[in-house]
Amino acid sequence: MFERKDKSRRAMLQKSLLGGAALAGGAVAFADFSAEVPSATVRRVITGNNAQGKSTVIKDETVKRGAEMWHTDSKEPLGSGLPEDTHTLLPTVGPQPDQPAGATRGYFFTIQPAKGPFDRATIKGWERGASIVYIMFLNGEITYVLDDGEVKMRAGDVLVQRNALHTWYNHTETPVTAFAVKISV
Repeated sequence: MFERKDKSRRAMLQKSLLGGAALAGGAVAFADFSAEVPSATVRRVITGNNAQGKSTVIKDETVKRGAEMWHTDSKEPLGSGLPEDTHTLLPTVGPQPDQPAGATRGYFFTIQPAKGPFDRATIKGWERGASIVYIMFLNGEITYVLDDGEVKMRAGDVLVQRNALHTWYNHTETPVTAFAVKISV
């Protein structure tokens, strides 16, 4: 009896999540997570800018689930990085203006498959905001492109994007969806 109620609640929760996702910004396909047990760890990639002002990966590591992903305060609005990380807020680049400082925005976004081969010289869509963006990838695999290299992000990974110039390249045949929380600094 308890097991049936538990399955019914799980099904209702899944429907609620999908309905909420559709209302929040369009249809989002979630994997069937009813039988999956979350891993005890999560991959966390933290980006920033080096002393030359080039966007780069600051940390790429596995942390325990439940650990703090990142933190900031009024003295360090981008948080504290490694010694080679600059704490200078670089100007916004791209089509969207910055939100007011302290504003937040939660949203889903989807990157469609690329139409051609990856070419750093001609890739479009570069952007940087005066913000920190926490991004969790919900499906697939995508290449996150920075001034100084690229990193592949996969379903379940968390990206902490700290005022880094970037673009995306979807090298697969499947759209990749993520949920992001943007905090303007």
